[in-house]
Amino acid sequence: MAGVEQDPGSHLFVLHCETLEVAKEPSLDLATLAKCQCHWYVGDAHHAKEIVGISHAGQSVRLDFCTFVVADVDPDIDVKLTVATVAGEHLAVFFGRLSELAQSEQFTRHELELRNVQGVVASVVVFLRRAAAVDGERQRGFQTSRGGSDRRP
Repeated sequence: MAGVEQDPGSHLFVLHCETLEVAKEPSLDLATLAKCQCHWYVGDAHHAKEIVGISHAGQSVRLDFCTFVVADVDPDIDVKLTVATVAGEHLAVFFGRLSELAQSEQFTRHELELRNVQGVVASVVVFLRRAAAVDGERQRGFQTSRGGSDRRP
């Protein structure tokens, strides 16, 4: 049986959303957040969090939404984090780059603002890190902490 081998062409990225906090004066109707989901989009890959409920401005919700992505070393990949209705209407978004958010093998804390055209809807505390990928993780895409997967083409 072969041992574990490092894949020098790939990194494993860990994306963990800890909390979502609605702005004190969000730029949308709070009823739209009564049942909502956070979504990670990394390149062509996508993963959604279980449904959470928001009832008032300033409310903080613990998400513990963890996603694993295998991507090429030195990725220049678009990252979006959104909050959306269960029906799929995206209410607010953060735009970034994977290489800017996960620069270290240690977890790095970021507070990301989710915005719509009117302003800030919420902020999300996330922790990201990168690590060397190992053989067997070569399929690019998502692996979730709940065991599901969603590969990109």
